[in-house]
Amino acid sequence: MIFLNPAVLLGLIAASIPVIIHLLNLKKLKKLEFSSIVFLKELQKNKIKHIKIKHWILLIVRTLIILFIVLAFARPTVKSFSLAGSSSSAKTSAVFILDNSFSMSKIDSKGSLFNQAKDAIKEIMKKFQEGDEIALILTGNNSTYFSTVNSNLFMNKMENTNIGNVTATLFEPLNNAVNFLNKSSNINKEIYLLSDFQKSILSYENNKDVISRPTGKIKLFAIDYSPKESYNLSIDKLEVLSKIIEQNKPVEFSIVITNHSNKDVKNLVVSLSLNDERSSQASININRNSSKSITLSTTVKQNGYVEVAARLDEDDDFKEDNIRFAHFYIPPEIPVLICYNNVSEAKYLSLALTSASVESKIKITEKSFAQINSVNLSDYKLIIVIGNPNNSITNKLQLYYRNNGSLFLIPSNEVDIPSYENFLNAFDLNLKLSFIERKTGSNEFLTIDKIIFEHPVFLNIFSDKKNKKIDSPEIFRSLLINSVNSGTKIISYSNNASFLTEFKNKKNKLFLLSIPADLQWSNLPLKGIFVPLVYNSVLFLTTLQKPNREQLTGDKLTINVSEAKMPRIIVKLPDKNLEVIDNDKNSNVIFYSKTYVPGIYKFYSKEEPLEYVTVNVNKSESETQYASVEEQKKYFDNIKFKGTVFNVNKEMNILNLIQQARFGSELWKYFLIFALILALLEMIIAKSLKKDVTIKTIS
Repeated sequence: MIFLNPAVLLGLIAASIPVIIHLLNLKKLKKLEFSSIVFLKELQKNKIKHIKIKHWILLIVRTLIILFIVLAFARPTVKSFSLAGSSSSAKTSAVFILDNSFSMSKIDSKGSLFNQAKDAIKEIMKKFQEGDEIALILTGNNSTYFSTVNSNLFMNKMENTNIGNVTATLFEPLNNAVNFLNKSSNINKEIYLLSDFQKSILSYENNKDVISRPTGKIKLFAIDYSPKESYNLSIDKLEVLSKIIEQNKPVEFSIVITNHSNKDVKNLVVSLSLNDERSSQASININRNSSKSITLSTTVKQNGYVEVAARLDEDDDFKEDNIRFAHFYIPPEIPVLICYNNVSEAKYLSLALTSASVESKIKITEKSFAQINSVNLSDYKLIIVIGNPNNSITNKLQLYYRNNGSLFLIPSNEVDIPSYENFLNAFDLNLKLSFIERKTGSNEFLTIDKIIFEHPVFLNIFSDKKNKKIDSPEIFRSLLINSVNSGTKIISYSNNASFLTEFKNKKNKLFLLSIPADLQWSNLPLKGIFVPLVYNSVLFLTTLQKPNREQLTGDKLTINVSEAKMPRIIVKLPDKNLEVIDNDKNSNVIFYSKTYVPGIYKFYSKEEPLEYVTVNVNKSESETQYASVEEQKKYFDNIKFKGTVFNVNKEMNILNLIQQARFGSELWKYFLIFALILALLEMIIAKSLKKDVTIKTIS
């Protein structure tokens, strides 16, 4: 047993007061014998003996009353667990893990959960003394501030923390806290985890998220700020649906909205903005605990990078997830290179693009294979290759394709099957080729039979949206493309052989046409489908060449700066601030990790944009599901935290709990109860003794 107020034990001296008073009041009785009461002598001796016993009992009881009162004020404590050297002057090392994710912005009658947690830290700090080690870890960006003795510095740091947009799990902050405490030599080692304990924050990976350092002597106070109920709506997805995007043409967007609350929402306004100008909106109803997808369309008035934002015009508990961002790119002009062995084979193709590309500004360059070695292929958004070049040019085209360039491959009239097959397979197409042609003397032609009209290359081609038909060209010779397992047959013949095939991977796209684009194998250039098909194919292959990369707040961005003209890279942040990155090593790639704010991050070299990256908040933070005490305990077991865990409700008296956890269970209440019981006993004994003395005197 230890005493939290040992100085009060000096009051034990007062226990001697009843003894002193008793000794001072002791008097010898005078003997007066009367013959008439001789027969009472024996009775008198027994009575006096009984009175003396009561006097001694009364003395002991009064002394114990004083002892118990003094001990109660000294706050006796029994250790509920072993902690060698623990005393009221023992030094403490403590880590405060403060959940600053945006779910903590929920406001109740006492203010925001985040501010309530900060106020709790202020209260807890009253239990610390000079020389204690204190650390602060924020779950949002895992920033850690340490102060060994300066509590004022710690309080200033804590006061300046704010709600963040980064969502993280608890494992890394807890692991860092354990590492910090294991380096400390102080006796008391404590972690204060203040969170609303959303279920998403307790996720972990088996065999990875495991605390390997000792935690047996660490006490963890899990202070729960989870609300009883939250009202939250969120935009979980914003996607550009249109695969071909042109200036002054409509673009479609898909928006997914989720109602995380337990009540239906009526007339929710969803708006869409392009470059900070509201351009479209819709009103929707959404049922409780459900999601809804809507499509909004708007016309794009400018080219270049276009920033998109979808917003909810609704006041709910979490405003951070009421907006989501995206972007896309419309090139001011589309540089297209047509390369060939025979210029006549490019005539109809060039005419088709020239006649259709007035508004889209397709800029056509024609080069023979012999001229390709002097051309910088990276200057072009698309390369149309007619025939198969030599190995040197094939290697250049292969490098262009792998570096995010798109290709449109068309056979020549003099195609050599083995040579062309090798050329195609240089792009990992894995094809087998042969010829398919009309029988000699036959009037039958190969005809187009199967078409995927949903493919973007057929966008806005047909005026009748329900009855889509193509006047098939007359084809008497074609390549038969076998083993097209990795490609999509956009247009097929009646025998299921492919006429136009699309190949794509994560970085690039490739079209393969099975016939030349002239009149020697077919009459395709004379058909009405030829011009729009070629034009839309070019737009499709060049749209979104710079992909809409979406990252989450807190992610590290990998930026390709190979086209940078200067080593200094300018970053324009979503909050309009600028940051400069010096690429001293002249690397083709830089990394950027300060993605704490959602929005569009823009990377520039001088005034030229290098890359835009969309950063959004993690949609898991929008969920209003909170872990129970049992689920919290299970999580701590899963990550192998072996210390003592105290699950604390925000309404509980945390200071008393800390006191008991550090030194054990206080017994002062019990000592006061014993003192009261003894006081009652003293009253009974004193009253009984008074009667005995009165009887003795009368007798």
